[in-house]
Amino acid sequence: MSEPKATHTTNPNTFCAEEQRDSCWSHLTEFQQTMGTLNKVQLNLAALHEANVLASNADVPKVFYLSNAIENIYTNEEEFGRLMARLEQSLVTGQHAFLIHHVGSYRNFGLYEMTKKEQGFDLVTRCRDKYVATATNRTGPTYETWFDGIATAADPMPRCHDLLAQIDGTPTPK
Repeated sequence: MSEPKATHTTNPNTFCAEEQRDSCWSHLTEFQQTMGTLNKVQLNLAALHEANVLASNADVPKVFYLSNAIENIYTNEEEFGRLMARLEQSLVTGQHAFLIHHVGSYRNFGLYEMTKKEQGFDLVTRCRDKYVATATNRTGPTYETWFDGIATAADPMPRCHDLLAQIDGTPTPK
């Protein structure tokens, strides 16, 4: 009996839409070059609330890039609760996780810090750009995520791109 043949080869085309291929490949290459010192990167291609998040070293914070899938038009409240429970279970007491929400079609994003406690977790919004509505069934020009309903936040909230500009001169989007 012969060896089964692979039905799909994983390469940058797996992750890059055709109309954004050049830019996407460039970003993947840059990520590979700049993040080469990371011990591990786990890419979860699953519904967020079904992702299998592995426990790891308590001294190493976890980083979760959630794209715009955490918006309530894509993830309902029950699914959000299951996601947060899975993230909490993957942390040990005192460990931190950083959750990044990216606004679809824009460079804007928000950064949330989750810290596991003996019982439960704390969630703090560290910075937040304007969440500009892109979906067709939005009722207003901006929106909030499920995070905004449970996270504590500074007032006024620092914009993430303003903080990046202070660090490296990254231009701030409008």
